Amino acid sequence: MGQISLRANTLSIYRSDGGDTNRGSLSVQWRQTRFGDWGQVLTTTALGRADIYHNTSSDRLSVRPEDAGESGWHGRVLPTLATTLSLPLAGPALGGVQTFEPIAQIVVAPNTNNSPFPNEDSRAFDLDSASLFEIDRAPGLDRIEGGGRVTYGLRWSLDQKNWQIRTEAGQSYRLYGDSPFIAGTGLAEGRSDIVGRTSLRYRDWVDLIHRYRLDRDSLAVRRNEIDLRVGTARTFGTIGYSKLNRDVLNNELEDRAELRLSTRVQVAKYWSMFASSIIDVTRSDAPTIPRQDGFAPIARAAAYPTKTNASPSRSA
Repeated sequence: MGQISLRANTLSIYRSDGGDTNRGSLSVQWRQTRFGDWGQVLTTTALGRADIYHNTSSDRLSVRPEDAGESGWHGRVLPTLATTLSLPLAGPALGGVQTFEPIAQIVVAPNTNNSPFPNEDSRAFDLDSASLFEIDRAPGLDRIEGGGRVTYGLRWSLDQKNWQIRTEAGQSYRLYGDSPFIAGTGLAEGRSDIVGRTSLRYRDWVDLIHRYRLDRDSLAVRRNEIDLRVGTARTFGTIGYSKLNRDVLNNELEDRAELRLSTRVQVAKYWSMFASSIIDVTRSDAPTIPRQDGFAPIARAAAYPTKTNASPSRSA
């Protein structure tokens, strides 16, 4: 039978200086997964979406005038059909169990024209392994991805008694239609950049995650991100490093490098303390957010869970 989901969204933004935006969006999705005799997994997705906008255009909405859209009423309807096929293959290896899974996806939809619509919530995009196989890879709702494409990738994992290793990589190719993504995001051209993710876990004590994006032509590293977490679920410390080398001119997507530090300590049954900091380590001659010391503010918090909800209910 499959699963049916319905999503509705409204947005109204009024500015004293700049363009106003009013948006209504409605989407219906049907999804069905089937398992074949050889272990193959076939997922079929049908998505229908309709948007209506009324906005007053202003180039002051963004450093990119095309994000301002056009004044007046505008609407669009986009039906999308996608099929994803994977074949998990499992067997013993190195004293554990390994799984090798090739995966392929084809998405077909009419071409779309995003220019009449203002871009309020779809600007911060960078292709990664998490978004590669999404039906609509644009964040937010203002930009919608039409056209046809094929996406392919590989997943491999190894599970042992105390260790777990996961790795995946993939790429997509646009068959037809215009891309709603700007240069430097990894999806602006017909062939996307190569994205991947590798994680290593030792029991519940150590988690190491590496994410990357490689240029589709030169294989230059466009995104390099690594995070290490050590500790238990209640008390832990994390350190992370990320560097973006996307070769973009858009001021909203400037390249940067940063070091992230955080720690959480359980001080009592219902109390914990948390602190974090982000350190800008971008080259001194590269454009950065102006700060005299190069440091972001340190966040401090203390929290305790309620009896009905284990998540923190107060912070200071």
